[in-house]
Amino acid sequence: MMNNNNAVNTTDSNFDLDHLVSLQPPSKVNPFANTRVADLFREQARKTPDAIAVEMGDESMTYKELDQRSDLLSSALVETGVGPNDIVAMNLSKNIYQAVGILGVTKSGGAFLPMDPSWPPERRQYIVKDANCRVAIIQGQFKGEYDGWFDGRFMVVDDPLWDDLLQQAQSDESVLGEQPTFSNPNDIAYIIFTSGSTGKPKGVMVNTLA
Repeated sequence: MMNNNNAVNTTDSNFDLDHLVSLQPPSKVNPFANTRVADLFREQARKTPDAIAVEMGDESMTYKELDQRSDLLSSALVETGVGPNDIVAMNLSKNIYQAVGILGVTKSGGAFLPMDPSWPPERRQYIVKDANCRVAIIQGQFKGEYDGWFDGRFMVVDDPLWDDLLQQAQSDESVLGEQPTFSNPNDIAYIIFTSGSTGKPKGVMVNTLA
């Protein structure tokens, strides 16, 4: 079962959002105390659109591309009904699409639940059902693993359709959709599942401003 603890947890993502604020001078008052990560990222994307935001191996994305791809994903999630405190499963290998997934869910107002594709299928099934996920962000190669037990919606981040939409957005930004804004610091940002003392995975919820 899941506990709403405010302990800070980290994910296996290769996209470190902390660097967005790491260059700020030390202060007794945190200037970002009431600012969401998604808003910080949007501001950085406006300032340095052509700078590399995330890189792994021979793959990379600029701030502009990552901002637009995550906007597209966010809009799609909102259209499926995702909003504050809705939990979205993320079953992705370690690659740049993790950044798209994290930001897309965050922008939609939902909470992301990262899962490792190497976990046993039984563990992933238990976690998705326990968290009551209605949407899963996956790579195309993993879609077959959900046959027969997951009746929610899929967002396949490496589907060529996203590339087509991104290309359209270069001349028509309305394709990106209207992005929602949320400000409740108690909304869930993400959930990490640990092994649990009873042998069953146990979820820890972290809120938006933790």
